[in-house]
Amino acid sequence: MTANKNSLRVTQFIGGERKQVFQAWTDADMVVKWLYPEECRVIANAAQVEVGGTYRETMKCGSDIHTVFGTYRKIIPNRKLIFTHQGEEPNAGQTEVSVDFADKDSGSIVTLTQKGFTDAATAKDHEEGWASALRNLAQQFS
Repeated sequence: MTANKNSLRVTQFIGGERKQVFQAWTDADMVVKWLYPEECRVIANAAQVEVGGTYRETMKCGSDIHTVFGTYRKIIPNRKLIFTHQGEEPNAGQTEVSVDFADKDSGSIVTLTQKGFTDAATAKDHEEGWASALRNLAQQFS
């Protein structure tokens, strides 16, 4: 994991084939099982996974509710997703997330990069959230 003022990068080994891991990012029934930090759960999810399509996910974390949304900018099946990412909180800026999928040993490596933060603290918070979500994803394939 690396975070600086404007960006972050998180890498996670997943014990599943790249095609299956990519599907976990693009299938609504699979996304709700893992795409949230470990202390949260998804309470609403909608996505149109195509270039120009949108997504919206609402998570409950303790007594807090967080909603994120964005637009898919690039999709290379089984290789890459690029989408915008923004929270509904006041003054939440829009960032860009790139997720790369590669073969590794008997599984896959997922590398997530997010850029466009206005401060290091926000980048660090998102880095911890993504790392937690990717651990959830890894558990889906263990």
